[in-house]
Amino acid sequence: MKAMKKQIIGLILFIGAISSTFGQSNYTFTKAAGIYSPLSSPTVVSSSEGWNDEMLMLDLGTTINFMGTQTDRLLILEGQIMNYGTFNASGQFSLSETPMLNAAGVDLIDKAGEGATSSLSPISYNLSGNSGSYILKVEFKDVAFEEASDLASNTASFQIWYYESNQKVEYHYGNSSFTEWAGIASGNMPEGMQVSLTSSYNYNGQTGTFLFLDGDEAIPTAQDATLSPSNIPTLSLNQFPTEGTIYRFETSGTSIGTLELKSEISVNPNPAINHIYLDIPIGEHLSIYNINGQEVWSQKYIESGISISQLSTGIYVLKSNTGQSRFVKL
Repeated sequence: MKAMKKQIIGLILFIGAISSTFGQSNYTFTKAAGIYSPLSSPTVVSSSEGWNDEMLMLDLGTTINFMGTQTDRLLILEGQIMNYGTFNASGQFSLSETPMLNAAGVDLIDKAGEGATSSLSPISYNLSGNSGSYILKVEFKDVAFEEASDLASNTASFQIWYYESNQKVEYHYGNSSFTEWAGIASGNMPEGMQVSLTSSYNYNGQTGTFLFLDGDEAIPTAQDATLSPSNIPTLSLNQFPTEGTIYRFETSGTSIGTLELKSEISVNPNPAINHIYLDIPIGEHLSIYNINGQEVWSQKYIESGISISQLSTGIYVLKSNTGQSRFVKL
């Protein structure tokens, strides 16, 4: 199992396959500063013993729209979050199309050491809000870096935040302590710490595009980079981000997060399961767009309203000649 985990981690970090749903360049990157606060009363999902390369299932207990995919469970692997795959009878891991959020592309280990009686580095989460507007926060607390010879002196805390309503992603960095950063960085390929995201990772295809942060952690640049088994980008940060750093990624272009409303159309009921009714004239032309800005329905409005039973659960935008509005399909 240990060897299998290492293989998965290596593929994800360095030769992962990504097939973009709407292009990573449709994300805008900004760096902000804030006060890092540990999660309040989170649900701990990591082992109670000292762990290494922890591979965890995060059972959300409800379905959320995770960057365009509907899921009720996620996989936490190192400093990354993605959809949960499957294991066959031989223990081989399988994962096809999935988004992936990567806040710390380095090998992580419990501060107490692998196999220790009690863990000192809990991995936990909070899920707040309601359907269509959930906010997921995952925390890696006092995790150590496997390449360090002294685990207790080389630790950090960080969080990954995901906003369902507009697919915004934030990486929050807390206190860190390093006495061996040069050795930790040189133990990774490429050297340094990889911070990235993609809307669709294809484990089997081994081709695609990430949005990476590169250079000085204080003033990083965001760059699209294509990965494949024969093309491994060397984009990475020169060191772990300073405490209070927030790396923010927001969608741009035609995605729901950036559609500007001309005038609000009243939608009833909202959220809805089968039908919605609008306060617009009969015969006015309408279009419905999914969370990625793709048109999924288009016709004239009729007195009996609009049937949305054929739509997948998620957030949509209605657009007419005179206005538009958001609604949630349950």
